[in-house]
Amino acid sequence: MHQLTQTGQGVGCDERPVTALLGEATAFANEQLDAILTPAGRLMRDANAPDNDPKLHCEPYGFVREVTNALPIRIQRDGEHLLVRYEEWSLLRTIYMDGRAHPEHRVGTLLGHSVGHIEDGALVVETAQINPGWIDDSSHAAHTGALTAVERYTVHENPRRLELTLTLDDPLVSRRHAVIRVAGGKATLEDLGSKNGSFLRGERISSPRLLVDGDDILLGRVPMTFRVLPPVSTRTGVGR
Repeated sequence: MHQLTQTGQGVGCDERPVTALLGEATAFANEQLDAILTPAGRLMRDANAPDNDPKLHCEPYGFVREVTNALPIRIQRDGEHLLVRYEEWSLLRTIYMDGRAHPEHRVGTLLGHSVGHIEDGALVVETAQINPGWIDDSSHAAHTGALTAVERYTVHENPRRLELTLTLDDPLVSRRHAVIRVAGGKATLEDLGSKNGSFLRGERISSPRLLVDGDDILLGRVPMTFRVLPPVSTRTGVGR
């Protein structure tokens, strides 16, 4: 897909329509997701169907689909805290920046309880106590109320844009195998003590390893390729 979008003609002058390519990309992504779902996670996914998607009943998406939505957002100060205004569904979210912890007995809400801090110039937001909801439209995968999320918002220049890295952890739905960390313009792969191992360029890794564009990764039996995509231009102050 990356090569097709860069050359304009594709490898070998591929004449498949974009809908076919998107279908292939979606199928590949769903295969990767299936590999990390627990049996409970698969049951939740299989029970979901387009006709019970909340958005078809004029109900807001829920946390994951809201924060990854491509429509504009506004992040503004509210005293020492931050307010996030989402154009989609006109939702408002508070990020507490005073170092407080998540309350112990708070009832879950649509967007959860968020605390944030600044780290290496990025806004890092940790969210918990989120109502169960869908993860994305195409796979029908979902998460439980045990979900915790970490968002990392970084402003880049030339072109000016806001990039989001979102990490989701739901022990009832997904298995943890490995993590790719991006910091200082570099990306590393780290195995999280998995039983079947993580492999980089055919070699099993036991410590964090630096990634470069085109690296072949094998997580257990699931192959993937690490790609560095070119920046996408967005309007100033708004983006994903």
